[in-house]
Amino acid sequence: MIKSENKKILKATSILTVADFIGKIFDFIRIILITSFFSPAIFGIYSLAIDTNVFFSCFILPGLSSIIIKYFPEYVQKNRKKAAKFFSTVFFILILKSIILAFLIYIASNYIALYYLKPELDGLIKYSSILIILIPLNVSLQQFVNSSELFLINGLSRIICSISGLFFLILFYLLGYNEYSLIISYLLSNLLQIIVLLYPMRKYFTFSSFQIDKEILKYWYPLVLANLMKNISGNLHTFIIGRFVDKEGIGLFKIAEKSVNIGFSFVDPYINSIQVIAFNTFNKSKERFIQIINVHNKFSSFLITFTAIIGLLGAKFFFQLLYGDDYLLALPYFIYFLLAGVMGASNLSFLRPILFAHKKTNHYFKFITIYSIIQLFFLVILTIKFQIWGIIYALIIGRMIGTIMGIIICRRLEKKLKIMPIVFPAALWSFLFFLSEILNYIYHIETKNYIYFSSSILFLIIMQQAKFIKFSEIYKYLKYKKIKD
Repeated sequence: MIKSENKKILKATSILTVADFIGKIFDFIRIILITSFFSPAIFGIYSLAIDTNVFFSCFILPGLSSIIIKYFPEYVQKNRKKAAKFFSTVFFILILKSIILAFLIYIASNYIALYYLKPELDGLIKYSSILIILIPLNVSLQQFVNSSELFLINGLSRIICSISGLFFLILFYLLGYNEYSLIISYLLSNLLQIIVLLYPMRKYFTFSSFQIDKEILKYWYPLVLANLMKNISGNLHTFIIGRFVDKEGIGLFKIAEKSVNIGFSFVDPYINSIQVIAFNTFNKSKERFIQIINVHNKFSSFLITFTAIIGLLGAKFFFQLLYGDDYLLALPYFIYFLLAGVMGASNLSFLRPILFAHKKTNHYFKFITIYSIIQLFFLVILTIKFQIWGIIYALIIGRMIGTIMGIIICRRLEKKLKIMPIVFPAALWSFLFFLSEILNYIYHIETKNYIYFSSSILFLIIMQQAKFIKFSEIYKYLKYKKIKD
């Protein structure tokens, strides 16, 4: 039974990995075209409009994805009528709440633009307010489709979204819509993805009484607060840099952030699938569960560090070749985003599967709340003083603290949790970057030199790191054979 479940999960991961890979290639091409068509200032103003509406979309049923993953698959298998009722209730509440909020933001767009001291934002925020409807719907439908085991549909929708986004960008730019082509292409590609996802789910539509079980609501409440805190701390910097940073600075910051996010998104399907495998194993064998987590942490440590190395090595070359000289000033931001990305990925790879397997949603809520408050404190203080650099410093400091907190909480639940694979990437990168900064300050070494210096050391250490990772172990634990420590 467990074997068949895991084969299913791995098959799903393979489909979504291929879809993500194809989709990210087109997303990357889209970013290259954006940097070719538009200056950093225009890209900055576009990003600010999009991110503002993305921030508000986080208030639409936060924590819903976790609820869908937990309850909908069971309903689909055991009670089709209950599944239809749950889907329809969530769908219509989601639509209703998002339409109301989108309308309010549409009306208030002028005041938001005045707050940012950028009057030209008014029209862009108005048009992009539709995202408040599209984004929560898109994310929720993906979870519903995955929970129905329609992985191919989800993968296909991601590819269609990426290809159509690129196509619509070129089309509307050539039609003379200028920076509005960025907004229109983003909206239409998301709408197209929603249509693809909605088609197989049409059988679950029902217009009977709408209701959510009390059991679901009880499980949901702590997740709502936790996700709200997480979303606010993760997106509040938009309102800070929008107010205190000029359009060009925002554009450089965003191109660095998006480039790092695309790179790390390639490891997401692996990390997510192993989390599900570990979660499914917990009820059958707690000993095997922690074995899986430990081997998974070793492999994800290698994968995350290796991904960061590739980004670090090719940073200057690709920025100059693909983005052009106008965006080369974003390179220092990119390097520090890599450090923050390594820490964030390392933290997520072990924390959620352990807490959710032990059904410690209250622990998760407390962790996210404390972490978010700390993150917000550093974010506000450092951003006001250092502007863009303050955001990056706050991310790094916050994720350092988050990793330490996560290890302490999880070690209390699982005494056999090995922390070295978790600490390794973050500690290594922190050491290298701080060393590089010291050398740069004392000897005035240029950025490109300490990139190569860090990369050479990273390559030497990664070879050593690879020695304690036996790929045969990965194969064994996926098949649920005994793992030798």
